[in-house]
Amino acid sequence: MAHNTLTVDEQSQHWLSHPVQKERARADQTVYGPGETFGVQRAWSDSVYPGVALDRALCLTGDYLADLFGAFSRAPHKYDLAWHIRGAPTSSLSFAVSPFPAPVPNGYNAFAEVRQAQPTAETWSIAFERGERSARLIAAAGATTQPILGLGGVYADSLPNGKGVNSTAPTLIERRDEIASTVFGNVLDFSGGKSAYVKSVTQQGGFDDGFGLLRIEVTEGADLCFASYRPGPHSASGLETDALQALVRTTGGTPYSLYLGGGKFLRVGDAAIRRSEEGLASIERTSNGAYILANPSPGPATVTVNLKALHGLEAFDLDDKGKPGRKAAVGTTDAGETSVRLEAGARVGFFPSGQSKL
Repeated sequence: MAHNTLTVDEQSQHWLSHPVQKERARADQTVYGPGETFGVQRAWSDSVYPGVALDRALCLTGDYLADLFGAFSRAPHKYDLAWHIRGAPTSSLSFAVSPFPAPVPNGYNAFAEVRQAQPTAETWSIAFERGERSARLIAAAGATTQPILGLGGVYADSLPNGKGVNSTAPTLIERRDEIASTVFGNVLDFSGGKSAYVKSVTQQGGFDDGFGLLRIEVTEGADLCFASYRPGPHSASGLETDALQALVRTTGGTPYSLYLGGGKFLRVGDAAIRRSEEGLASIERTSNGAYILANPSPGPATVTVNLKALHGLEAFDLDDKGKPGRKAAVGTTDAGETSVRLEAGARVGFFPSGQSKL
């Protein structure tokens, strides 16, 4: 298993065996939402494994990566989700030496020191320590999963001892067997602090529910990472949206950053963001307390935000380097919401009076 992706029935992805005259496998990006402090991205493919659709939605912050990886099929399969993370692994799980039974499938025979833990449907985690750095993977409770740990080959041509050097790194496999459709929910905490930034992770939804959602409890609040598997509005864990993908960050129960990916509205409690047309929109709080309202879509839209923190702040258009320019043309709705007409890729910064800098 060469990449941080999912393998079906221990077989190579389909493109490797395609005849030249046939269409090769492809993956389509459905959401790409960049930001200053967070971002979202999603892609899918139904051509790398016949009869199986793969869908991966990622939510990225400066402290963690949240991952909803769906595999959908009419027939049961063996799904192996791989992670390659450098460092010495430690876990509360008990891993026992357990080589793969012969004959070992191609690719899997490259693993060394294979160890397996007992299958579990509960939340579990594993940490990887490398010097002063650490990364902790938290797998949310859900379908029964067997954790497998080993050493896999890594083609590392950037190592100082020469090009083409084959080194090894811990390879973690999350295995689900005899299941037709499933969603793996994981959060990788790479904050690196002395105490964990991510406190717990819970997963909701699934293919039959039409959505997947991760509720991520962090030191200052609870974040929500959402992906839709069926068109139309959805409601879960206090979140309401028609988006393909969404991310909400909160502190003390109050949302301070929202990302609407491929929809028209996103609402959590009193906080909301919506567009006049479907597309991307985000409002995010920066490290110095300013806020950025953005339209990352390729077309213009009116973006309306309900966020109490914006009240009393001054708004300025931001250039492509994030520097404030002239005052922005910001309106207020009858409900007291902030409304701005934004061109494609345009951003507006909100600052306390006299502090217009990021």
